[in-house]
Amino acid sequence: MTEEELHDAWNRQKAAEATGHDATTNALLNLTPQELSRKVAKAHRREQRYLAWLNVQEGLPALGVAGFLASQTPGAERPWAMALAASIALTIGCYLLGDSLRHHRSDTEFGDSIRDRLTQRFEQVSHRSRLFRNIAWWYFLPWAAIAALAYYAVDQLRTDDPTVVVGFGAFLVVMYAVNRLWGWWRYDREVSRLRPLLADFD
Repeated sequence: MTEEELHDAWNRQKAAEATGHDATTNALLNLTPQELSRKVAKAHRREQRYLAWLNVQEGLPALGVAGFLASQTPGAERPWAMALAASIALTIGCYLLGDSLRHHRSDTEFGDSIRDRLTQRFEQVSHRSRLFRNIAWWYFLPWAAIAALAYYAVDQLRTDDPTVVVGFGAFLVVMYAVNRLWGWWRYDREVSRLRPLLADFD
């Protein structure tokens, strides 16, 4: 696509936007293709650093929890339950690290053209968007299972104080809602902005 064609595609997206679009959209629509390419590349690098921090913040602690639970297995009332909880925690950590490595490898397949940079950015934010949309299945529900299994493993499944279970459940629900909102604000909106622009390359 030539620079003029890219301008046309970008302007078509601008015309299709509602009149009250946000400041981010306005700023992007007023960029030249070269400025757009540089801005996309910068956002991509920033997102890669964020992903590395996410692995430190979430992936490594999951591996640490797995090691701790595994060390408690021999002395547990129900060792199989503690071992299963450790295995689930290990799976969460390995999933985060493995998913990051897979995405990084695919990330290196793109070139330096405007189209490649836009496609690379679209794939990146789409990937993050999917992670946050499915976070209940690969993160929150597994952690709930880990807590229940560890609780059961030490022979404390029953409790006279149900507020512990209710409180933990409420905490997970709130954290899920916060993460879904964050995923929408940071990734879903950008996916919606980039998709029609990339469609004009076809």
